[in-house]
Amino acid sequence: MSLEFERFTGRVIREAIWVLVVLLTLLLWYPHNLLLAGLAFGLAISILNGFFLSLRMRKMLDLLPFGSDRARIFVQMGMVGRWGLVFTALYFVVKTGWCSLPAVLAGLLVVPVFSVAEAIRALIHDRIQVGV
Repeated sequence: MSLEFERFTGRVIREAIWVLVVLLTLLLWYPHNLLLAGLAFGLAISILNGFFLSLRMRKMLDLLPFGSDRARIFVQMGMVGRWGLVFTALYFVVKTGWCSLPAVLAGLLVVPVFSVAEAIRALIHDRIQVGV
């Protein structure tokens, strides 16, 4: 189970990093484009958020034998830090106007959308292999 989870998170984060590389490459040609800058900034925050979540989930699997309450509290403590990261980034964007706020919000959704798409792909792939 742990190996499957690591493969899942690795694939999602790897896909998001490729999208970020493309956005940063486009920013080299269009350095004053607020939309591209916002997408790249939101995506970078989303990648960090997803990476920290995957670290917490791996550690939670280690804590699960000691009780589900302890594991749940451990994950919830990490949620505060991840939300803090998101709100700090949004506050920075609002105060500085460095990039487009809607683009940052769209960039924040990329990793969750990739996660859902990867989960659907895995479910369809498993269903085809089972032959249902």
